[in-house]
Amino acid sequence: MASPLFYLELARQRIFFFKESGALLAALAVFIFLSIQIPDKLFHFRSIESMLILLTQKGIIAVAMTLLIISREIDISVGAVYAFISTLYASLIAHYGVNEWVALILALLVSLPIGFFHGIVTTKLRVPSLVVTLATFMMWRGIVLGIWGASPVSYGEESTALTILGGTFLGRAGFNFSFIWLIILIIIGWVILEKTSFGNKIYATGGNTIAAKEMGVDTDKTKILLFMFTSFAAGLSGIIQFGHLRLVAAIAGEGLELETIGATVIGGTSLFGGVGTVIGSIIGGFLMAEIQIGIILMGISSYWYRAIVGAVLIVAISMNLLVKRR
Repeated sequence: MASPLFYLELARQRIFFFKESGALLAALAVFIFLSIQIPDKLFHFRSIESMLILLTQKGIIAVAMTLLIISREIDISVGAVYAFISTLYASLIAHYGVNEWVALILALLVSLPIGFFHGIVTTKLRVPSLVVTLATFMMWRGIVLGIWGASPVSYGEESTALTILGGTFLGRAGFNFSFIWLIILIIIGWVILEKTSFGNKIYATGGNTIAAKEMGVDTDKTKILLFMFTSFAAGLSGIIQFGHLRLVAAIAGEGLELETIGATVIGGTSLFGGVGTVIGSIIGGFLMAEIQIGIILMGISSYWYRAIVGAVLIVAISMNLLVKRR
């Protein structure tokens, strides 16, 4: 007769069969808890919509951040880039009368050399990406404050572009368009990682850079492209949120870098590279969004949000270590 330990091990292996198991179980636990505590508020249409909007804000960046961290790099400037690109876009249409679509293209194009700069300094000058993006985190936030000051930029005119980016469809009771953009980015990120040779290069680069180079992978080029994608995603997320709120300030995106990195780690992405999935990061982002909304609906001070997320992060990392050991 098998020992109880055997059955415990068997149960553990079945529960943690998927890479995203730790994040999924944590998200389900929080959802069940909120469903019991505040069922009427949680399942209200506006609560669901708000949760999806928060998920979109974090998730779009988390998709790109996942690919970057898998390659064994990191970008903590995304919150500042989020503010810079969205404020640039808002200023172009509100202050200079630039066509909304032209301004969108220009603003997103500006995000690409930002990521290119991060990638070049990291790969060619061998400066750790944590140091590079910490410096540019302060630089871009300072530029936003220096150019536009602390006053928010708003735009109240009718705008097809802003409606498509962050407005609602099916009337005032409809869901926000931003969630559609998140789905598109999820599909793109998943296809890149799981269905393309570039995805294999990302995993190889993060798993063993030396071996990847010996196999002919241009690891520097791979990382530079991922830095560019991450800055692009940060800018896109900022513009989408501007489309929803029609207002952006210099403080926009503060703390977003830690939330997106937290979402990827909670979702099972290893900070040491070579391991991670887009779906896991989105589950991690959903977990953080439901905690944030749950705190508001339960009337708890919002200051507890980061403390709770930090605790959940520790639990999720521990569960992901169990998955690694299975």
